[in-house]
Amino acid sequence: MEQRSVLIVEDDETVRTLIAELLGEAGYAVLEADCDGQALRLAQKHVPSVVVMDHRLPDMSGLDLREQLRGR
Repeated sequence: MEQRSVLIVEDDETVRTLIAELLGEAGYAVLEADCDGQALRLAQKHVPSVVVMDHRLPDMSGLDLREQLRGR
């Protein structure tokens, strides 16, 4: 069975790390991004199964990022 990957987009390092640890322990391959630009670059290299993101990011909203990720 293929391991599922999760892209976590969260600018708060404490929150991002906690989510990453929990999902990693649950068996997911975890990709972490602290901003929208980093998330878009990671999504170009690795297509995540699921994206967990903050609604408010420094440069764009989570909804805007979602639309850009869908376009890829």
